[in-house]
Amino acid sequence: MADNKWEVFGYNTFRERRYTIYPQHVFDDEKSAREAVKQKLVKIERDQPRFFAGDPDEEGAIQDTVILVHPDSTEEFFNTNHLTC
Repeated sequence: MADNKWEVFGYNTFRERRYTIYPQHVFDDEKSAREAVKQKLVKIERDQPRFFAGDPDEEGAIQDTVILVHPDSTEEFFNTNHLTC
């Protein structure tokens, strides 16, 4: 990862693999990266609703998750339960 950059990835729970979710998935600041996480979670909930995919906090759910990689390589995982209205 580039120095002092934030990265956002999707994680396909069914295939157990990480994927790039934005043509530009590298961000200069935390605020922009967290906004990208939120936008992807909204898209996941629209395309893979919990009603059909299962609660993402429960084992066996097939809904994708989002990974936020901090500049120090710490990874933070998000699912649609993190969405607030």
